[in-house]
Amino acid sequence: MKDWIVNNLGIIEMLMSGVLVLGFCAWQYWSVSRPDKGE
Repeated sequence: MKDWIVNNLGIIEMLMSGVLVLGFCAWQYWSVSRPDKGE
């Protein structure tokens, strides 16, 4: 399993950074599209 992780470390890093960017964009869109009267 460790060899697989080492061999695919670049792919895993790309996936993780992609998830982070998507999550950040979704959070930005959510906070902008909602009115700020709940906070």
